[in-house]
Amino acid sequence: MDLNELIEKRKIKLEELESVFNSAKIEQRKLSTIENKVFNQIKDEITDLDKEIEEKRSKNNKINKINKRNMENKFRLTKVIEARANGRSIEEFADIIEAGKNEMKRSGQNYTGEIVLPMEYRGDILAGTQYAGQEIVTEDKFSLLGPLRDRLILAQAGANLITGLVGDVSIPIYAGTSAVWKGEVVAADDGAGAFSEVTLSPKRLTTYIDVSKQFLAQDSISADQLLMSDMIAAVTDKLQATILGSVSGNTTYPAGILYGVTDISGATIDSRWKKIVTMEQVLAESKIPGNYSFICAPSAVAALKTTSGATSSTPIIVTTDIMGYTYYTSNDIASNHIVLANWSDMIIGQWGGFDLIVDPYTVAQYGKVRLVINTYWDAKFRRAASGWAPSASYCVADLT
Repeated sequence: MDLNELIEKRKIKLEELESVFNSAKIEQRKLSTIENKVFNQIKDEITDLDKEIEEKRSKNNKINKINKRNMENKFRLTKVIEARANGRSIEEFADIIEAGKNEMKRSGQNYTGEIVLPMEYRGDILAGTQYAGQEIVTEDKFSLLGPLRDRLILAQAGANLITGLVGDVSIPIYAGTSAVWKGEVVAADDGAGAFSEVTLSPKRLTTYIDVSKQFLAQDSISADQLLMSDMIAAVTDKLQATILGSVSGNTTYPAGILYGVTDISGATIDSRWKKIVTMEQVLAESKIPGNYSFICAPSAVAALKTTSGATSSTPIIVTTDIMGYTYYTSNDIASNHIVLANWSDMIIGQWGGFDLIVDPYTVAQYGKVRLVINTYWDAKFRRAASGWAPSASYCVADLT
């Protein structure tokens, strides 16, 4: 029974009490034995209701104070780091940090920092029940996932970003079913396609950023967002540069998509236009369905804006597409290079949360705090490119 119902019930009991008393008053007599018994019973019920009402009001006041405090103390990354750098308790932010530590534990990764941020966190909501949060709704939110997706050009192009992974992850690949014509009574061939797989395993990506103590003293959402943006940029820029690069890859870092790939610059093609057309042809012949798009180096975009098509003086790039395909620009890919890909075939895996170590000593002489970030990633195409192989998920061209 909520507070309003208790108050209404007390009102009814008071009316019953008054009715018993008025009956005797009108007749100018004392209460009968039965009436006196009913009168005292109703009085006891009202006393009990008064206690319940007082307890309910006290509880609601406590909840509203908690809600108000939570509204005033939303998670601020700057507050947490500043408190840790100065040796103060970060207990008030324990829920979010504990969620980050639990993500790390589930993924099987170790963490060394006192601050571990979850990829996405939403606290308890007190709402829907009167006097239990309906009037003041509190909701702690913290998300690294959204800004990460926004920052990664690969994710915008359609790559799959899978978070919260546990251990090594095998991604299955099916080569497809075949069929052949046979005579009326000739046995059919086995048309089952072959299964294979690619394996993603966590690889530590670490970086650090230095933040001034004066900046950490700020208490505003914009300062918090700026710090979060810098942290995410430090991680995603290196991650994306590696994926779009040409390193061979090993147990420490993933291979770049340009590693070991023969681009079409070596073919006998006499113009950039023909190179672009050939890229489309190669992937069309691969028979792999998907939503293809380009990722280009800025220099490649500049080259295409000054190159005409086959039958027109109009540049290949006019607005936001190349031959009808969306294109994205990134400084993380080699100069003059362009990749046409079925980006939905790319898997970017992430394990655990952001392990954040607050180092108040290394750059203390400059009035700064060093933040060391440890994260775990891997990335692969489900179908690896091999020159112009029909099984390729992407094709590379050098527009030099």
